[in-house]
Amino acid sequence: MSETIQRLPLFYLPNAQYFSLLLMGNVEIDQCEHYQKRSFRNRCHIATSHGELLLLVPLLKGKHEQQPIKEVRIDDSQRWQTQHWRSLQIAYGSAPFWEHYADALRPLYEKASGAFLFDYAERVLQTLMRLLQVPAYGYNSHFAPYTEAEKELYRRLEPRHRADFAAASYTQTFADRLPFLPNLSVVDLLFCLGAASARSYLLRCADGNKVQP
Repeated sequence: MSETIQRLPLFYLPNAQYFSLLLMGNVEIDQCEHYQKRSFRNRCHIATSHGELLLLVPLLKGKHEQQPIKEVRIDDSQRWQTQHWRSLQIAYGSAPFWEHYADALRPLYEKASGAFLFDYAERVLQTLMRLLQVPAYGYNSHFAPYTEAEKELYRRLEPRHRADFAAASYTQTFADRLPFLPNLSVVDLLFCLGAASARSYLLRCADGNKVQP
């Protein structure tokens, strides 16, 4: 396990690369950062019969860029929870482990998010961490500029670089009609492989390194 504390932003339904970092241990979630547009803080990708689908948590209108992350509010008037849950059902309802884990995630989409993006994303993350038996994380206590190493890491965690994360393929729900889609939300691993195999897969991941099948 890593001995250096790794500071990570909080993402919504994080991808495999993000969870591989969590599993390395000694992680702090950055609760003092400023919101960054076009990031995974309020979006994720899942696999559907038509390819990748972007799920976006809508935010109340306003200037969010560089707003303290804990002040960013979700727009629940758009009923996005219903749309996200329906998309997950359609995408993974036939997956081998849907019935095993759907009930654990369903409550996250059955009522209003609670207004703040950080609080909601944290509930989602904690649910996934419990299912995958990921070590608990801490929090930073004050704002601090990112180091050059952190900037490089966060650059590689941006949506435009998501597919650069090299990992071995596994059988996805629509593998009979689509090529392998890398580094999707970790729910893809969870529903396709089950928690034990998904966790083993992630443990073999190192940031930017190839997973051995």
